Amino acid sequence: MSVRKFDHNLYHLSGAGASVVITPAVDIMHGDEKALSAVTAKAAGATDDWVKWGPNDDEPNQVVALNWESPSKPSLMDQAKEFILGAGVAPFRKRFENGKVVYERDDFQQIDEWFELEEIFEKYLELAALSMVFCEQAFVNFSIGEGSDISIQAIQPLKCRIAKPKLGIDTVLISPQFGSGKKPTQLARLPVFVRKDPTKYAESIMILKKAQIGQDFHNLGLFWGTKYWTKVANKIPLYHLNGLENGYNIKYLIEIEESYFVGDDENPEDESDAKLIEARKDAFMAKIDEFLAGVENADKAVVIIGDLTGSDGKAKDMIRIKPIDNKMTDDAYTKIYGAASTAQAQGHGILPVLAGIAEGDKLGGSGSELEHAAMYQVAYRTPSYRRHLLKPLNMALKLMNLDRDAKGSIEFRFVDIEFTTLDKNPTGKQNSLGA
Repeated sequence: MSVRKFDHNLYHLSGAGASVVITPAVDIMHGDEKALSAVTAKAAGATDDWVKWGPNDDEPNQVVALNWESPSKPSLMDQAKEFILGAGVAPFRKRFENGKVVYERDDFQQIDEWFELEEIFEKYLELAALSMVFCEQAFVNFSIGEGSDISIQAIQPLKCRIAKPKLGIDTVLISPQFGSGKKPTQLARLPVFVRKDPTKYAESIMILKKAQIGQDFHNLGLFWGTKYWTKVANKIPLYHLNGLENGYNIKYLIEIEESYFVGDDENPEDESDAKLIEARKDAFMAKIDEFLAGVENADKAVVIIGDLTGSDGKAKDMIRIKPIDNKMTDDAYTKIYGAASTAQAQGHGILPVLAGIAEGDKLGGSGSELEHAAMYQVAYRTPSYRRHLLKPLNMALKLMNLDRDAKGSIEFRFVDIEFTTLDKNPTGKQNSLGA
């Protein structure tokens, strides 16, 4: 039955019934568990105590949960990540010409094979770039074997905490249980990668961290300042959902005299009589609901049962049906949502035109406007992220003795997508050297 009984004499007739939407839980703890098996022995005086990430040590978990309630946050983070990654990375030969640094593409078969076999893009670059977008830092498991047996993989930042240091940051603790509010039962400890002595540890954590004022250990994402705007934006769809389910479409107010359901010899105060009366009410509501069923009439009526006698004590109509004028307007909420969307895009460092947010009387812009905005985004809002992400890759080349050949030095660089005219390239785009 699609009748909802709110109180003793108050019913809501929903007609077409209701639907249930089941959303899957978001897995924020997936990833390679290799680091968890690489538990190192405790050094003398070492501790399993760590620097808390937020007052309750669950700051990133709270932010992730808030983001997944948003219709735009996940897309904004992914978009920022894609701007950082561009068309990916590739090895270049570096040389100097007329006082300028020149990078040239060439065939580096061994480097390309290592990149593919170790799944560097999948295991390192993509998650590391997303980690930088999320919290302005990335935790990278650097594994050194013999020869070219070097692997690099990013670890979910929610799994990582920096051990409380005595002299400096030297240990990272890893557990999928961080942020749960309980002491982890699975805990791995790995030393921090030593740049001056890169082969000191076979397994270590390279921390890629942008400088932040006031954050010596765990960074905060630049967009975390928009959390209140995010909460505002997240409430608006819920407001409209509840309105659609419980109020927007109410078309009729049906008032029924209480005595309509009471027999001549029945007493509503008597328990057995009261049960009969309530049963008649429920049966009557079901018939009205069936009569109003269908998409056009769904959620259209509220029924109130009460005393319809006049001020003179004389009985009036046993049933009254009053049409309700729906004056609900959502213009104000739409404007608030637009302001929240703009604030969130700015918090993620994405130009509003690239985030698909209306500015003025237009949405988006011309192709050339989007092209120049994308070029600006990449040129001025990705270089520092890219410098950090290139460090593990170029360190790997050095440790594999692939950072130099007879023609000069070799290093990884980012490659960008550049729009061009169809007469120059039939696809309308081509690769270019990134920052």
